[in-house]
Amino acid sequence: MNRLGTPAGASRRSGAGPRADSRRRLVAGILAVGVLLVGLAVTVSPSLGAHAEIDGAGSPAGAGAPVPDDGADSDSASAAPAAPGALSPQADSTPTPSPSSSPAKDAAFRVTSHRDDDFVSGTRVTLTGQGTAGSAVRISGSGTAGAATTVDGSGAWSAPVDLPNGRTQLSLVETHGAGDSSSSPGSASPSPSPGDTTISLTLRALGAPVISGGSVTYSTGIVTGTGYPRAGVSVTVTPEGGGSPVAASCPAVAVDGSWSCPISSGPGRYTITAQQFSPDDRSEISPASAARTLVIDQDAPAPPTIDSPADGANVTGATVFTGRGEDDASVDVFAEGNLLCSAAVSAGAWSCTASISGSGRHVVQAVQKDRAGNYSPPSAVIKLVFGSASVSPAPSAPPSAPTAPGSPSAPGSPTPPGSAPPSSPGGPGDGNGNGSGLGGVQGDGGLGGGWADPTRFGTALPTLASTFASASWLPALLLAAAFVLLVALPLRLIVTTAGPRLRLRLPQLFGRNRRGAERTAFAAPRSGVAAGSDVDEAETGGRGKPWMLVAGLVVAVSLITALAIGVQDQQRYARLLISIAIGVTVVNGVGVVVASALVAKAAGVRRVLRLVPLVLVVGALGALVSRLLGLEPPLVVGVVLAVAAVGAVGDRAGALIHLAQVGSLAALAVVAWVVHDLTGGATGMLGSGLAEILTAITVSGLCSAVLLLVPVGSLPGRVIFDWSPAAWVGAALVAVVLAALALASGAGFPVMGVMLAALAVGALCLGGWAWIRWVEPALLAR
Repeated sequence: MNRLGTPAGASRRSGAGPRADSRRRLVAGILAVGVLLVGLAVTVSPSLGAHAEIDGAGSPAGAGAPVPDDGADSDSASAAPAAPGALSPQADSTPTPSPSSSPAKDAAFRVTSHRDDDFVSGTRVTLTGQGTAGSAVRISGSGTAGAATTVDGSGAWSAPVDLPNGRTQLSLVETHGAGDSSSSPGSASPSPSPGDTTISLTLRALGAPVISGGSVTYSTGIVTGTGYPRAGVSVTVTPEGGGSPVAASCPAVAVDGSWSCPISSGPGRYTITAQQFSPDDRSEISPASAARTLVIDQDAPAPPTIDSPADGANVTGATVFTGRGEDDASVDVFAEGNLLCSAAVSAGAWSCTASISGSGRHVVQAVQKDRAGNYSPPSAVIKLVFGSASVSPAPSAPPSAPTAPGSPSAPGSPTPPGSAPPSSPGGPGDGNGNGSGLGGVQGDGGLGGGWADPTRFGTALPTLASTFASASWLPALLLAAAFVLLVALPLRLIVTTAGPRLRLRLPQLFGRNRRGAERTAFAAPRSGVAAGSDVDEAETGGRGKPWMLVAGLVVAVSLITALAIGVQDQQRYARLLISIAIGVTVVNGVGVVVASALVAKAAGVRRVLRLVPLVLVVGALGALVSRLLGLEPPLVVGVVLAVAAVGAVGDRAGALIHLAQVGSLAALAVVAWVVHDLTGGATGMLGSGLAEILTAITVSGLCSAVLLLVPVGSLPGRVIFDWSPAAWVGAALVAVVLAALALASGAGFPVMGVMLAALAVGALCLGGWAWIRWVEPALLAR
């Protein structure tokens, strides 16, 4: 008997008789279902993609700037959208006309210009239709100013309506008898009288994106702007004075509504326009933005000069720095990397005032940035004595050139990291060669600005309202079915068949030596402790080393997550790294340690914690995929601890402990998601840090729950599957659906690519199983 009560010889007899026929039928079923799932994904993905890109947070009607979409409010949610087709009252699920109204009048009122769920290019649409002559028509909807018109003598009506970006549900009310309106045209929800006829129309609008800057924009080759979150962007560049236009494909609009696009054209003047479109359906495209003139300048300006104070002067208090530079450039004055003051160059001259305090000899230089964003080399050095002249100069470090954002030797680099030049002087220096700097700038020349600035990671989670209001459920269910049928079950089949030849001795991290069967991959251990390294004091003889390893793994997971996101040398990314570490610690502490302790105590069994360092490999792969595909939020596996029962434990008790671990991770992630949604408006360092912590808990908790449910090796999914396949299927479907809703609801998520990858994994596993089961024995028998 093995540890789960299965006869030892059962595995040897599994390949014969009815069991072999059953496995053949299982393989055939998995292949058939896999092909069906991929076919279904191919069928529905175009329609999903056509709507997904305008199914989340909306934008204001003006020029495509993103604002939250109100299309999922209580008014629109209470009425089911009409089926596509002619929008007559009989074909709609909105309030039906009262019996007092004439059937002929009811049938006459309809929209003829648009069908339900139509796409509208632009934010202004003219609705036309038919109705009863002389009747008043009122149009209203969330985020719109509304409109009103009167049906003419021929029974036709027409009204222009301004729509916000995104999905908008309009309510159209026909009042029989002009002037009988009970609410203003701009009211959010008209109040129909008993004789009114009301129909509902849902439209999806996408306005033109906005190009940042004025009518003439200077740049090193980077165009920036705002648009609809996750929409694709294309910039058309036409040389002035003749030349063929070139379309530049740009990265998708970020979740905060910003976008940037590198232009490969060389220096010169160009006319540019921008359009945005659905990433899944390029035919749904917005109008072109207003044309702008782009001047690409990649030549570094000459170094500025510092005319005063003079070299060797003594300065203290408010000190005026003056000099010369390039028109329309900005100049920053530094003392050993500390920003003293900034100024704009006008008519070839600049001037700024710095607050000098402290004492000591300091090296001062200036750097200027032209209007295109190119940085000059540093100016000539001047040496100033801060404070009293009697103080003997004793610099603690040799003078160095100022640290300017961007390299002066790379004039074509994009805009520098960090905040814009501040306008007020900062606090005093310390008297040891670190002169006074400006507010918000570190005196150590290290990470630059923005402790309170948000990161894209903290705002990457979709809102619950947009998730439940969009068409995210169908792809989530498809991904869950693909995980169960094309990944998990085929993996279990191949590992069960090829397990003995795949045994790998795992490295000993700490504790006394264990038998090989307790430390091999792809096989359950002979004792109640699963493969891995225990973190139990009784097993290791002390707490110091195990928990140091736990802390090391938490730091490693945090670094992997940061690499998946992409970081810069800014202070907000230091805060992000700390927030991720806190989130991963909460996932392991609350989701694993506390939850498993409570369940083990209730079940009356002893449990040990074990390290799962192999999760780092999976996490690194997820980070690599997220970085390559630009997934937001990224795929992060945050669990470094697992739980196992010790001693004589029944199958049911052991499975329930593992099921509790997976369930607690998923529940903790969902709670963090809800709190993130409720606190989404928090700003500042604490608000941004809280958003990042909650995002880390949600993403790492859901991804970890899915990984732990894989029914192979010593993962909890194997114990749960051995105890009850039905319970395992239910847990796997719930975990993957939740993870897909949180991570894969964006229009840019490659649902079709994931389905094809799952099919490839299933085919490889089943092919390997078939080789071991039939082909290899036939070759050996020859």
